[in-house]
Amino acid sequence: MSLHDVWIFTPDFESDTAVIDALYHSYGAHSRIGIDILSPIMALPGTSGLMANYYDRAKREAVERANQQLAEVEAFCDLQGIDLPLRTTVVSERDIYRTAALWAQCSDLNVIPGAALGTLGGRSGNMLVEMLIFASGRPLLLQPTPARADHRHAAFAWSGKREAVVALAGAVATLPHLARVTLVRIGGKLPAMPDGTDMMHAMKSYLCRRVPEVDVYTEPSINFIGDALQDAALAVSADILIMGAYGHSRVRENVLGGATRSILDHPRLPVLLAH
Repeated sequence: MSLHDVWIFTPDFESDTAVIDALYHSYGAHSRIGIDILSPIMALPGTSGLMANYYDRAKREAVERANQQLAEVEAFCDLQGIDLPLRTTVVSERDIYRTAALWAQCSDLNVIPGAALGTLGGRSGNMLVEMLIFASGRPLLLQPTPARADHRHAAFAWSGKREAVVALAGAVATLPHLARVTLVRIGGKLPAMPDGTDMMHAMKSYLCRRVPEVDVYTEPSINFIGDALQDAALAVSADILIMGAYGHSRVRENVLGGATRSILDHPRLPVLLAH
């Protein structure tokens, strides 16, 4: 077991209490779970008197928001009888995602509750996800509400690409309850291995040496790959989807869409992402 530190990033603790409680009771016996309250300063530093005053006021408001969130967390912990390390990130909106990513480097697994994406809004939520994935080098868990948090049965979106392997390695290393993996392939057949072995069979053999139960689920090519992956995961009754993030460039995904973009917009079950 290599999962020691789990950090949950949220701008609105009250909306995420169900997720945090579920994660604590699933992972708390194995790991230290901490909460990072994100409170961006909604202004840029200014040198002129008017701009400096505006920034100072925005900073005071951000600190007040963070302190209010901390008070809510402490009250929740007292009520539940649990102890959670707490941290606040109060910096400019421009820098908050980069700062969060630096903290995320010092964690084995980082979590964004589903409500946090809605609170931040589409563009801001996506920026946080991208920075935590690309700049931290750590796996990222999107945990919507309501959803199970013990993560015993994973659907693994096997694309044959490097980012998928990184996501799988992160899941095997960090999910303490993982007992079953279903290999999911949407679309055409993967290339054969150098010895002619089917790539799905080779990955299944690899997983069988690490997870008690391994299955395979395939679907023909479908245009809306993000929806198809979530449909497949739910069809096999998986309680988490493991996938590589941004198999295409971020620009292409943002403009044309892609599996990552689709799932970020509408996560229907927990999703573990890595790049």
